Amino acid sequence: GDRCVRLKMWNGDGTRVLAAYRNDCTLRLFSAEEGVSSFSSSSSSLLSSLCGCRQLISVRVVPRASKKSVWVMDDMDADESFVACLCTTGGDRHVVVFFERKSLECAGGVNVR
Repeated sequence: GDRCVRLKMWNGDGTRVLAAYRNDCTLRLFSAEEGVSSFSSSSSSLLSSLCGCRQLISVRVVPRASKKSVWVMDDMDADESFVACLCTTGGDRHVVVFFERKSLECAGGVNVR
């Protein structure tokens, strides 16, 4: 399977997280979703509700792999304006993919602010 190489908070309230995946070179944006209560109100447990997540966006940041070029994402970082991904192809060629956050939001086709 694929492996997440980095998680970054996407918004200030902590309800959205951007994840970078190594093998398919995708950035995926997830939103926290409140779950249903997992215990009755009489329960003495501290855990009273579950929280799940929903994927909002999945965007590949490099060209599709071919027999001659296989891409992997080594790392990712993001700030309030930009996202940067460090990718490797052919085992030794490093490429930095750099774009504005709003470009990722547009590519995903949903309002993710």
